[in-house]
Amino acid sequence: MGTWKQNIGSTLFVIIGILEFLSGLSQTGLGKNGESPTVTGMTILFGALAFRSAKTRRLRNVPFFSARSIIELSFVAASLASAFLQNDLKYRVATEPVPFVVSIIALCAYIFAATKRWAVK
Repeated sequence: MGTWKQNIGSTLFVIIGILEFLSGLSQTGLGKNGESPTVTGMTILFGALAFRSAKTRRLRNVPFFSARSIIELSFVAASLASAFLQNDLKYRVATEPVPFVVSIIALCAYIFAATKRWAVK
């Protein structure tokens, strides 16, 4: 199976994250509250990049080195930080829960990709 077929899901989520981030920026430019789409876009983007890197590493398409793992963990940390390090966290969780749910899903996906034994053909 080609590399692009193995990474189609994470590629779609990278594109979705970029589009969500840009839509939040455009809402902010129009004077509307664009914080939630911007944060959700960053969370999706960082989570998808971490998942893609971990999966590529586990499929052994790239050589293993510790700097790659550090970069993956920094993407996961950035995904969690973009959601959970906001002002008035309790209010935001109650009114706009999407960034928080997405960041938890991104963390679970990264753990799955980093620990699963992928079938290499």
